[in-house]
Amino acid sequence: MVETTPGIRLSLVLDALPDLSLDVVWALLTTRRLFTDLTATFLMHHDQVMLSLHETQAERNDTKPMMVTQEETFSPPLVWDGRLFLVESVGDVVTLHPEVGALLTLPASQFQHLRASGAMRIVTAADPSPTTPFLP
Repeated sequence: MVETTPGIRLSLVLDALPDLSLDVVWALLTTRRLFTDLTATFLMHHDQVMLSLHETQAERNDTKPMMVTQEETFSPPLVWDGRLFLVESVGDVVTLHPEVGALLTLPASQFQHLRASGAMRIVTAADPSPTTPFLP
């Protein structure tokens, strides 16, 4: 699909190929077999992520890098209970933006407790995907 339609939105690819795992898409991006403009939008906004087979096609010279307002400042992705979240912190309230599903709002003290206890942690590139079950 990406070969015949450079710049196709990730949401359209996922709709057309329901068995396609996001982990496969992320692996293709990290191994440079698929490209997107990482300055254009968050990868979790599937309807805004445009995929291409070539780096030059993915470059969006006609657009400015994504501007993040103070109200929308996100931390690195976190994993909690096997799910990925982007975290938005505004004062005493922390909003968790899951990859799929409704937002979750926590008091900052509860969020800090989850982080300190290790129940919620930052995802690194070396971590296996928390959304893929472990197969021995």
